[in-house]
Amino acid sequence: MLIISHLTASYGGPTIIKDVALEINEKEIVTLIGPNGAGKSTVLRSIFGITQLNKNSSIRFFDQELTGLSTQEIVQLGITYDPQGRTIFPSLTVDENLDMGAYLLIDSNLVRERKDYVYKEFPRLKERRDQKSKTLSGGEQQMLAIGRCLMLSPKLLLLDEPSIGLAPKIIAEVFEKLVQIRDSGVSILMVEQNATQALKISDRAYVLELGENRLTGTGHELLKNPEVKKLYLGA
Repeated sequence: MLIISHLTASYGGPTIIKDVALEINEKEIVTLIGPNGAGKSTVLRSIFGITQLNKNSSIRFFDQELTGLSTQEIVQLGITYDPQGRTIFPSLTVDENLDMGAYLLIDSNLVRERKDYVYKEFPRLKERRDQKSKTLSGGEQQMLAIGRCLMLSPKLLLLDEPSIGLAPKIIAEVFEKLVQIRDSGVSILMVEQNATQALKISDRAYVLELGENRLTGTGHELLKNPEVKKLYLGA
């Protein structure tokens, strides 16, 4: 569903990633791992149209070239993005945050239908639907951020560090939800520092280093790879 080739990107200064290539199939979880500064988040931002790309860069989504499109056009094609840091609207309620996620939808019945789906996937959010989001726990805020992305019924969900700052028990719960979302038909491209847990649920993964491809394989293969274990899994 997504094929990236020769991806070279910056933020108007030095090149951050160079000639990166990766692909994602339908109903897959694909994870990017690697050291800090490897360019993992820049890959997500490039897909979402918020970096400066080299003219040879190509990002194809179901045969639609994304380079040159606006972020809104990319969202309308079926891609949503949850940046690092759980960027919710703290002064709004859970319900109002989900409404913000449906900003492109005109049909109120469809908004209600999508909200019912999110509340089914995240029952705890339904219990707190009228609560200010700033009063939620870290795990609940992360679930809300993901739920808001799901309001537009995306085909591809981009997640940047969904486990950051969460307790191990909550991380396991969030990753379990990601598997359920994948099984419902939404592909996921995820950047994650908790490499061990991320690889366990990943269909495939890529290792980036110094802005370039280093290794690729299934999640299971990379978990067993001696180099990955030594450099990125703390073994």
